[in-house]
Amino acid sequence: MYLISYISLIPLFMVPSWAEITSFAIILLVMLSTYINSDLIFYNPMFVALGYKLYLVELSDGDRVYILSKQSLRGNRGIEAYLLTDYFFLVEDR
Repeated sequence: MYLISYISLIPLFMVPSWAEITSFAIILLVMLSTYINSDLIFYNPMFVALGYKLYLVELSDGDRVYILSKQSLRGNRGIEAYLLTDYFFLVEDR
């Protein structure tokens, strides 16, 4: 969604024709669909710049949560994370 907030300002700096408005609307709908269907809702380019990775993890009770970490979370090992929201955790740097 972060990219959409920047792109949505483009029409403010030009006088578009109806064809350009239609094309722009189609591009926004495709981007929105991609974000929703690929779990990119929580993606933030600043996380990448700071070295964080976003993981979608299924817990033993079947719940799915997001974990933000600079560490690699490969394998089946325990981690210690802080609860940020109901389904969003942060792994502290070591």
